[in-house]
Amino acid sequence: MKGVRTYLLAIAAFLMPLTTVQATTPGTFSELIGMAVDLLNLATLAVYAAVLLFFFWRIVSALWGYDGNNAEKSQQLRETLFWGVVIIFAMVSIWGIIAILQATLLGSG
Repeated sequence: MKGVRTYLLAIAAFLMPLTTVQATTPGTFSELIGMAVDLLNLATLAVYAAVLLFFFWRIVSALWGYDGNNAEKSQQLRETLFWGVVIIFAMVSIWGIIAILQATLLGSG
């Protein structure tokens, strides 16, 4: 658990300058909504980056001791690749749908 806490603190320390650069008080409700959307976009990007890193870590760990004659390792690698691609596709699709809705409803790209 301590290792996870260290990684989360490192990510927070990395993202902190990005959030404090735009630390301004919104003048209108529209600016407040824009700041909230920007924060959500940053959080979404961080989640996508974490998922991609986890996916590649799982692939490397599955390939590390890979033996073509071992059916169990082969099946594990296939499942990792399949579900990783499905999850990444779903995440990017949701991101695209949200961008379309945002452009349609809020008039911003």
